[in-house]
Amino acid sequence: MSRIVAIASITGFSYGSLPFVYLGIPLFRGKPKTVHLRPIFDKIKAKLGSWKGRMLTIMGRVQLVNVVVSSMLVFSFHVYRWPKSLLASLSKLIRNFVWS
Repeated sequence: MSRIVAIASITGFSYGSLPFVYLGIPLFRGKPKTVHLRPIFDKIKAKLGSWKGRMLTIMGRVQLVNVVVSSMLVFSFHVYRWPKSLLASLSKLIRNFVWS
């Protein structure tokens, strides 16, 4: 343990443990579960809830989802394979927003 403390003091980094969030992606050990990826899901849900879908045309809503939501997801898709239940819930949220 003293070796870790020495390295941390030399480099200026702090000692941490899993799980933690790095660049918006939760890092953890093992297979991703719904609880690990729930914060990303909640951010997307909050964004969809804050947008005024009725003020946009259907193409405007599709474009908004394609640009914003897809970019939030693509980064995490490169790191983890999302659970099917979470993807189904997300798909339902997006579908309801587009067709609102």
